[in-house]
Amino acid sequence: MEVPIPNFYFMGIQFIHLLALSIWVGGIVAIGLIVAPILFRRIKSRRTAGELMGEILRKFDLLSLFASRR
Repeated sequence: MEVPIPNFYFMGIQFIHLLALSIWVGGIVAIGLIVAPILFRRIKSRRTAGELMGEILRKFDLLSLFASRR
């Protein structure tokens, strides 16, 4: 019975991809469940809070570009 040789290149790429995916999903959860409610509670003007939240999401979008690359 032959023992298969592990493909370390594939395992490394898969690890990097899953790490980036977990950072991306974790960021979405953190922004949605922690940042947004605190931001809208603390800032009285909904317009200002919305603009600030939009800026946060634009910055996060840069991170998501790296997470979605293969």
